[in-house]
Amino acid sequence: MVTFTSAAQKQYVLVSLDFPHKDENKAKVPNPKRNDEIKAKYGIGGFPTILLMHPDGEVFGAQVGYEPGSGPDKFLESLAKDRTEGEKPLLAAKEVANAVTNAKPEDKAGAVDKAIAAFTALDHSAMVGLAELAGAVRQAFVIDPENKSGLAEKAAKALMDRRLADESAFAVMQKTDPKNEKGQFEKAVLMRLHFASSAADAKTALTSFDELVAVGGPKDPRATKRFYIMAMLASEQKLKDLERAKGYAKKIVEIGIDEKETQVKEAVDRILGPAK
Repeated sequence: MVTFTSAAQKQYVLVSLDFPHKDENKAKVPNPKRNDEIKAKYGIGGFPTILLMHPDGEVFGAQVGYEPGSGPDKFLESLAKDRTEGEKPLLAAKEVANAVTNAKPEDKAGAVDKAIAAFTALDHSAMVGLAELAGAVRQAFVIDPENKSGLAEKAAKALMDRRLADESAFAVMQKTDPKNEKGQFEKAVLMRLHFASSAADAKTALTSFDELVAVGGPKDPRATKRFYIMAMLASEQKLKDLERAKGYAKKIVEIGIDEKETQVKEAVDRILGPAK
């Protein structure tokens, strides 16, 4: 580590951000919402993730996970390769994004459609140019707010697939699939619950979940318990609403808790009290 740090500091400004998994460690994060924003902005789906950035935050190189046996020297070589070759996809993404920004009003929809195509064509492990293209894709919500041309829904699906959806995308998915006939409504609810980092976020997510339940719940019955678990924990931990959490916990008990689901049982017992 000392060898890598001393060598890397000659070429890079090193920044380390911590994304803990355990609840007790998450509670120590000074600004968890900022963590969520960074994670969403750069499409971070695995740890560790190493990003090479310009000072303005543009990513021109990215690696996820460890390469077994690579060692500091090999890793530095890999970073150097990203440093020289990463600019190409970044410039290509910026060209597409700039085309959206500079398009005439009558050409804007076509430019956004091309941005969605470029965004969708990115490999799921690709992170270079991701933020630039995502920003261009989100313009669909501005130029097609009522989804009259279907562009907003197309953009929302693309962002959802890359786990880069924001509230605008969630709203579009719910509005275009109000009865969850296509399974898009439940995807929006799941991501809302997953990314709820504040009481306000949790309240919106739980309202959407209750609306999903009212129209029949998730299409896959096997996913139902997962939704209720997330809703229960959001109610307890984010809203501090024990009565609401108890309602969801009772549904989990009705569905059934597998003997291997020890953490789920502990949470349900904590909220409802141990079964007598």
